[in-house]
Amino acid sequence: MRRYRSAGEEVMDAAGAWRQPQRPRGRYMRSSGVSREDFIANEERRSRSCAAFALAGGLALIIAGSVIMRRADYGHVKSHLVEEYNKAVDAWTTEHAKTFNATTFEVKFGDTVVPAVFTDAAPAVDGAWGTSHAYEPVAFEVASLLETVAIPDMQAAGMLPDKLPTLGEIKANVRVPASAASGTGGEDGDGDGDTAGEDAGRGDVDDPADHAPYNATAVLEYLMTPRELAVVVKREGGEDDVVPVGSYPLVTRRVSGVNGWKVCKFQRAGYYHRGTCTTYEVTSNLCAKVKLADGTWRLDDTYGGPGCSPRGKWDVPERKRIRAPTQGNAPKLSSVRLTGAGRAVLHDGHDPLFTAMNLTGGSLFFAESAAESSAMATVMLIVGVAMLVPATVLGYPRVRQWVGGGSRGGSRRYRQGRGIERDQFDDVL
Repeated sequence: MRRYRSAGEEVMDAAGAWRQPQRPRGRYMRSSGVSREDFIANEERRSRSCAAFALAGGLALIIAGSVIMRRADYGHVKSHLVEEYNKAVDAWTTEHAKTFNATTFEVKFGDTVVPAVFTDAAPAVDGAWGTSHAYEPVAFEVASLLETVAIPDMQAAGMLPDKLPTLGEIKANVRVPASAASGTGGEDGDGDGDTAGEDAGRGDVDDPADHAPYNATAVLEYLMTPRELAVVVKREGGEDDVVPVGSYPLVTRRVSGVNGWKVCKFQRAGYYHRGTCTTYEVTSNLCAKVKLADGTWRLDDTYGGPGCSPRGKWDVPERKRIRAPTQGNAPKLSSVRLTGAGRAVLHDGHDPLFTAMNLTGGSLFFAESAAESSAMATVMLIVGVAMLVPATVLGYPRVRQWVGGGSRGGSRRYRQGRGIERDQFDDVL
């Protein structure tokens, strides 16, 4: 006989709340279906894993930091380097400084000879907590071979007008660089970057309005022509010593392949044309070391070259790049002058400045690499100790349980056995 469902049964069926899941007696189910005991066990396993990871990571960092700190040995390394530097300072002040300072030097560039002026302006060496011996580096210099040699020669040859703007007037006519428009930057239909007016003269220098015209191409060719550089040592009542240094131009032009006009224009400050990039570099400094040996002055290449900096591989010239004009024409003389081309500097090879340069790799900071390693090791030790804190907090209950020998039957079971019985609590519910 067919049984008809009551109205209440149909309502409960439609509501979907007809049957509650059955749970075992004494076990409390979470909404996810995981019992309270399993949930606590999972959390304890996670805590143990975190504690183990923090402990292992902290100990690893502490061990590695200790090893690096020991190998860096910053204090000992710095003391050793400073000791070598102090020996060079003592030898300079007692044997070589007086002779070098009393000598008269001149600089010959091409066929023109100009006097070198005594100066004591030089980089400061690391004081090393007051343990390094103090001294003043000295040198002889010509402020600018461009201003004292090249420009007078070109004026005498009729390549330049007799009156040129001063450096102050040139600085007043420097154009403020403009930001390139998005998606542009000199790219035209044939891809040679010749668009007129697009970011034209970015960083260029405008000549003053009353500046007489000159042949910029001829001037550039003159500046790119290498000329012999030599040091002339004046001797009273005798023949001067001439120490050849090398042949150098005041401006260098380089043409190289490039993948795209943006790389040429914005990274190399060059002029892009059909897959090539033309760049210009100004010889900003010409620095050389000389020494007196067997009564004769000669170049000093003790550290691998006659130059003055290990960062420049002890080469004599130091160059700075200037921005190439956007139309592909020659750079203006004002742009070259503004860079300060052709500063010539002469040092004695016994100058402790170069001992410090060689010992420090050009940074003039003793034991720089050891200091960096020591700082890194200190950070590793601090982080390692910090990681031991959560390892201790999370691992303490487990360690206490192991030390207790399980007399309480496990922390979780012990907590479950306290207070009201499960069956009684179920009856209350």
